Amino acid sequence: MAYNIQDYGTYDYISLDTLVAAAKMRLGMKDTNADDIYLKDLAIDGTKRIRGLQSFVQAQAQIPIQNLKAKLPTGFIRLNKPNAIVFVNADGTMNTRNIYQPVYVDNPFFENDPTTVASPDQSRSGYKFLPTYQIVGQYIYFSASVTADYIMISYLSQNVDDNGDILIPEIYQIAVVPYICWQYSKTYFDRFPMGIIQMYEMEYKQNKSAIRGISNMPDAAQNQLTSFKMNTIV
Repeated sequence: MAYNIQDYGTYDYISLDTLVAAAKMRLGMKDTNADDIYLKDLAIDGTKRIRGLQSFVQAQAQIPIQNLKAKLPTGFIRLNKPNAIVFVNADGTMNTRNIYQPVYVDNPFFENDPTTVASPDQSRSGYKFLPTYQIVGQYIYFSASVTADYIMISYLSQNVDDNGDILIPEIYQIAVVPYICWQYSKTYFDRFPMGIIQMYEMEYKQNKSAIRGISNMPDAAQNQLTSFKMNTIV
């Protein structure tokens, strides 16, 4: 199916229901049925696979620590800067009992063991414990030396609305719809000729590349910022 990519806005959004309806039309499905939930899951998966710039936002969140772990917010992708975790009080102010930045521990067998550092403790002889953390699944796990009740984190997030539902840029439609059709036709391969399945696959991959190309093109503000930086260097 031919699309004109210029017909779709890069800052407008489209609903899951609209994507599913478009895919059902191409698949020859007219009525609501048990496959609708599966089609919506495919639409979300296809959106995440594109990973264009319009999919992400910089975000901050204050989350509670319970039993030395904090549940990651909806849409979390990764921490987006050094020292992205700060211990805070319930009102968002700095927690003075936990002033040290936690250190990331890349250890699959991490079990809340603190890391010691050769820095003298002001209150007693010996060494103090530097707080550590590790991200496993949907949680941040902290070492036993952490006594704070809340953290403020800075992170890269999947763009979601107030209800936690993923926001899908309108331009993604040209790739997500064939992705839905491709995955659905592979699941029910006995209903579709191999040539149709391959056509959906090729259309998805080509349009995904086109979307990524447009997403990475700098706009006027980014070009101006680049010019300022270059003039500063010169």
